[in-house]
Amino acid sequence: LHLGLSASYRGDLTTARFRSRADLDFGVSVIDTGAFAANDSMLLDFEIAWVYDRFNIQSETTIAQVDAREGTDPFYWGTYVQAGFQLFGSPYRNYSKKTATFGPTKVCNPLFSKDCCGRGAVELAARVSYVDLDDGDKEGGKVQDFAVGVNYFLNSNTRVMLNWVWGDLENAVGGRLGPDADGDYSALAFRFQVHW
Repeated sequence: LHLGLSASYRGDLTTARFRSRADLDFGVSVIDTGAFAANDSMLLDFEIAWVYDRFNIQSETTIAQVDAREGTDPFYWGTYVQAGFQLFGSPYRNYSKKTATFGPTKVCNPLFSKDCCGRGAVELAARVSYVDLDDGDKEGGKVQDFAVGVNYFLNSNTRVMLNWVWGDLENAVGGRLGPDADGDYSALAFRFQVHW
């Protein structure tokens, strides 16, 4: 079980701006408040993660309170919950107590190991996330994403990921998708990752 809390105060600001991308990165922000005059801001972040045998779940919530120079003082927030289940093989998520972080995945039965009889490891995963940048007269929109996926670990350094993402936009004022955008989007993404 991992619990975390962090805080950040930013004083002597001239402007503030908050934006967010979708869970599937389009290379642009899908919601955006644009810059507005501000004095200071306070950010709080809460996180929790739990790993038990083949199951893991984690969540994080961030809130921001801004002291604006004009109009209302906005309160923004965002959160996500993500869960995974190991079908076969390991990796079970490695956790370092020293750094309080999850480490690299170790696959005990890599593909093509043991006289070519290794099969790697497969994990099913799901995630839901929500960001609300609408408050008072400082509106940037809302986005909600749902994602499901399969992660296939060939070995400890290589994995293949297949994800389906569905998202919903509301009042995306300032978003780079167009003014006052409403609607939804979906995508099927395939990724291949090698890391050392």
